[in-house]
Amino acid sequence: MRRSLSFVMALLVLLTLAGTALAVTGRIALVETHGVSMQPSYVKGDLALVTRRTSYQRGDVAAYRPQQDGLVVLHRIVGGNGTGFTFKGDNNTHLDAHHPTADALIGKVVLHVPQGGVWLHRVTGPIPLTAFLLILLTGGRQSLRTHRHRRRRNVSRHVNAGRTGTSITALSPALQATALGSSVIALIGAVLAVAAWSSPTTQPVTVTRSVVHTMAFSYSTPVPRSPAYDGTTASSPSPIFRRLADSVNLRVSYRGGPGRIAVVADLATASGWRSTVPLSHPAAFDGNKYVTNVRLELSPLARRAAAAAAATGLPDGPITIVVRAVVTSPGGDVFAPAVALMLSPLQLSLVSDASSLIVTKTINRPGASLQARTIGIGGHELPASSTRPLSLALILLGLAGTSAVLMQARRHGTDEGGRIRRGHGRLLLRVHPIASRAGSRDIDVAEFATMVRLAERYGLLILHWSRSGVETFIIQDESTTYRYRTGTPASHVDTTPALAHG
Repeated sequence: MRRSLSFVMALLVLLTLAGTALAVTGRIALVETHGVSMQPSYVKGDLALVTRRTSYQRGDVAAYRPQQDGLVVLHRIVGGNGTGFTFKGDNNTHLDAHHPTADALIGKVVLHVPQGGVWLHRVTGPIPLTAFLLILLTGGRQSLRTHRHRRRRNVSRHVNAGRTGTSITALSPALQATALGSSVIALIGAVLAVAAWSSPTTQPVTVTRSVVHTMAFSYSTPVPRSPAYDGTTASSPSPIFRRLADSVNLRVSYRGGPGRIAVVADLATASGWRSTVPLSHPAAFDGNKYVTNVRLELSPLARRAAAAAAATGLPDGPITIVVRAVVTSPGGDVFAPAVALMLSPLQLSLVSDASSLIVTKTINRPGASLQARTIGIGGHELPASSTRPLSLALILLGLAGTSAVLMQARRHGTDEGGRIRRGHGRLLLRVHPIASRAGSRDIDVAEFATMVRLAERYGLLILHWSRSGVETFIIQDESTTYRYRTGTPASHVDTTPALAHG
């Protein structure tokens, strides 16, 4: 059955957490099934997560080691007594020969992932970070294989996939701490990398843009020297006496944003007459400032009001002139400040005080913007752009540490005994130390290749055990014991009495 990518990612996270927990507590293990003894409950390629328990009961599927050679059996508990549990494979017709106690069990199955081992093979092909850490922490992935013993052909057994190396638990506490610390650092880096690289470093946000629009009106006109003014120019906010000047230069100064501007004058009298006079053509501008000057001809405006009064028969009276400067921004916002003037037969003056010459308005407009994306770490917000190199540095640091420990772990498997086990495992049978037989002739051979030739010639297994850092390999026939030891002279003979491990 095909699994989705999210399932695979969830599986990888689960495996990583399981590996970390194993490194810390030693209470979790992963096994991949290859045998047929547990069909149909478990088939080839399934993955099982087992945890150590203080108690077990009938019906539990649990794992145990029948010997001290790393092999593991995953079967169901069908009974038991004071001497140990009774196990049986669901697909087997016979009971297991071994009866381990609760203390000897590796653990009970708490999670069954159908075909999880298949996915684990796929994702560990290039050994990505998560699987790499898992393999290191668990001392190699455990897998199930069919036991080829002639008497128990259907029993599913587990062996370390990393047979060429050694478990991290065999290393010194300092190296174990280094492996765990490096793994945690790399895992933190991986989590940060996912958070930092899964999205762009910036993200769109809605912001409110505030634009302050300011319009300043002013007017001026040259006048002859007279007692009416101190100089030869009359300017706002002073009134303009019509006997001395009949036109006014009106200055419009805008500050804000780009847009389009038009200046008009709204005329009105007390009788209700109204009219609009354009003072400038609409003009577009790009900058944040715009200044223009328009001309107010007073007599034509007065004659226009008088003509309207004559047509209606109503008195004309003073004229109110409201000068409006309409600014339209590209976004459609309209800023239309105005200043009111009063035109009488004698003068042009402000309707209000000088403060009416400056008009200010703030327009708030929502808009889109990009801001730096942040990642919360320990109550602090770090920019994603800074977290990216940090995550890579943590991953590299963790990988460097785990690589160093892995090299050290592999070094444990490069001794002579390890090479022998890897190259000739099919001929070996691990036993407890065996004493020399009375009347048997002991021959110490100089090369292990000789042991291999003897075993293949006579169809015998090579018995072996390890004690005090020395591994002993023997072949026993009726009257002779051939022996080979690693790391010791050939003349040394081990006479320690012990029983064979069944």
